[in-house]
Amino acid sequence: MAKKKTRWRTFWAVVLKLTIVGSILFAALLVYLDFYVRDRFAQHVWSVPAKVYGAPLALYQGSGQSQDEVVWWLQRMGYRSVNTINGPGEYRVAPQRIELFTRAYDFWDEPETARQLTLNFNNDVLATLMDPQGRPVLSARLAPPQLGTISPAHAEDRVLERLATMPPTLVAGLVAVEDRRFFQHHGISPVAIGRALVANFRSGRVEQGGSTITQQLIKNMFLTADQTLWRKGIEAMMAVLLELHVDKETILETYMNQVFIAQDGQRAIHGFGLAAQYFYGRPLEELSISQQATLIGILRGPSYYSPIRNPERALARRNVILDVMAEQRIITDTQRRAARAEPLGLNPGTGEGPYAAAMDLVRRQLRLWYPDDVLNREGLHIHTSIDIYAQDVAQRQMQESLQAIERLHRLPNNQLQGAMVLIHRDSGDVRAVIGARTSVQGGFNRAMDARRPVGSLLKPAVYLAALETGRHWLMDVDDGPVVVAARDGTEWRPQNFDRTSNGMVPMWEAMSRSYNQAAARVGMETGLGEVLRSIERLGYSGRLPVVPAVILGAVDMSPYEVAQIYQPVFSDGFRAPLKAITAVTTADQEVLNQFNIRTQQVIAPPDAQAMQSALQLAVREGTGRYATSVLNPGLRPAGKTGTSDQQRDSWFAGEAGELMAVVWVGVDNNTPMPITGSTGALRVWTHTMAQLAHSSYDAKPLHSSLRWVSWHPDQPGRYWLGDCHAFRIAVPQAVAVAQAQRTCQGSSDQLTGEHAPDDNRRRGWGWLDRIF
Repeated sequence: MAKKKTRWRTFWAVVLKLTIVGSILFAALLVYLDFYVRDRFAQHVWSVPAKVYGAPLALYQGSGQSQDEVVWWLQRMGYRSVNTINGPGEYRVAPQRIELFTRAYDFWDEPETARQLTLNFNNDVLATLMDPQGRPVLSARLAPPQLGTISPAHAEDRVLERLATMPPTLVAGLVAVEDRRFFQHHGISPVAIGRALVANFRSGRVEQGGSTITQQLIKNMFLTADQTLWRKGIEAMMAVLLELHVDKETILETYMNQVFIAQDGQRAIHGFGLAAQYFYGRPLEELSISQQATLIGILRGPSYYSPIRNPERALARRNVILDVMAEQRIITDTQRRAARAEPLGLNPGTGEGPYAAAMDLVRRQLRLWYPDDVLNREGLHIHTSIDIYAQDVAQRQMQESLQAIERLHRLPNNQLQGAMVLIHRDSGDVRAVIGARTSVQGGFNRAMDARRPVGSLLKPAVYLAALETGRHWLMDVDDGPVVVAARDGTEWRPQNFDRTSNGMVPMWEAMSRSYNQAAARVGMETGLGEVLRSIERLGYSGRLPVVPAVILGAVDMSPYEVAQIYQPVFSDGFRAPLKAITAVTTADQEVLNQFNIRTQQVIAPPDAQAMQSALQLAVREGTGRYATSVLNPGLRPAGKTGTSDQQRDSWFAGEAGELMAVVWVGVDNNTPMPITGSTGALRVWTHTMAQLAHSSYDAKPLHSSLRWVSWHPDQPGRYWLGDCHAFRIAVPQAVAVAQAQRTCQGSSDQLTGEHAPDDNRRRGWGWLDRIF
């Protein structure tokens, strides 16, 4: 008996000791978890990648937008078309008029308030802006569109929202569906756990979860998704501890910014703020009750209930959420019926796909100033010059024009590739970057990385060097056979495209019709060193081969590099480094960096303007003549075609209005093509500029040292002092006076009668389309 009592005494002693040890360990665990939860929550830093914004739509008299272009912007920015305007983000269209209520936006340079405007159009071009009282408004800007994010890992992305600014119906609906007793429990809900157990037992599968919003937040922020009792126990303890230190509103706000809602490629969409933009293209506060219910419904299964992938399931789930919201008297029965009658109404954000090449350029330029960890976590706002309308038009024209070229020349479908860089002529701001005929995120960016022979695109640099050494456009040059002997005994014998020679021709004709033999002779007489220095001075930073063939474009360049070379030519000799970034700010719009225009004069203005006049002539009379048949003459298009050896590459570089673009067309494997610069890249450039370039800008006056001389196509050797015949070119004043026969009146941009070009003669110039 005594032995039995001794054994019981020993047993209970062991139990007591284990209980004490367990209690100490449990207390230690609680102390550790309490410290861990408080410390981690207090120091939690959102993983917010840098957000990249395009240029805002600027509206002002003379900005040149058409009514369709403005409507495109409004739709793209998530504005709603309504019959009666009641608040921000709404607009109404009438003939030659748009009424809209803009959204407020805190721009990095100046805040823009929400306001009502009336946009009046004349001949489909924006004419005036008026306020509701009929007073003129000088200008207005729409909030800039988001192009994408910059994050080395491309992982989480979110738009942080304050609980106070979230729609009350969204907040109340979320609580009613996810955790009805949220404001009564202390981190865990025995009632919810019991209800979930009963429901799951009856269905024979996991149909409901008993986790509170606090527990879900703990799991998302600190724990793994493992379904083990140990992990669930730790989660419950941490939830209780968190609620001891943090108020309910903060927990709910954090949850609504943290919760995972969708997957966009490699980017995870977290939080309701970004979800509103991703699915509907508008701010969270502008979502309808139906759209709010859809987002709440997604939480149960972001993939299963995705309105993009599974719209029928998402619609059914939305209706269930609306029923719950009505039962809990969050919305009225009338609101419930109206919301159930609405379609899903998706206007999903496009992600980086359409802007992949432009985003690639922004990343390259941005990483010159900021390391990856800052771009990944600091939530910087990157403001750029990328115009989403221009990007959309350029991408569409690239694809449509290449398809048309393939049909015309009976090429296999999708054989041709293309690239384009579109910039503002004077500032060097990049407006659009097209890296392929179809934009694919992560694809090969031909605009930046495809380095191909540029052909005749370098001839303007050759003639510029000649102008700077005393030549002028009316001087005769010999387009006869050329032989250049090298030191090793080899000979360079360039030929014209059609294998013919044209004898003595004025230099303007050699330039505009792209004669190879004349260009080679001018380049060698000017000096190869002068030609190379001219190319470098215009902005080329790569190594140039010291061989005569450089004169005819035997240099590999990317479209981006070519755009930098042509920019100073079209801006009166002032070189501006090409850039896509205008400013970098914090999430609170504190300006960290401004990237202002930095120009350097690299060409004397008279020489630059003389070159511009020749490039205008090349479009009007020479190898770029196709553009003249399509574009408004008021755009004063100018540019140069280029075709590499064996027609492997088709190029065009030119300006219209205030825009300049470089286009390349070719085949990735370098196979020859039955197209040239005129029949390939020029077509893409022309149809893009026809939609984007505005002719409302004021033409720059001709430099005082230059004069116009003009001539009729039937008398190309007879010059007139002034700007009155079909063709014109700028030359030094003394040369103009000496060469012209008499002064004429009129303007070559408004030719009629005897001065109009002979259409029959033009129809016989089909051979020009085959010249490089």
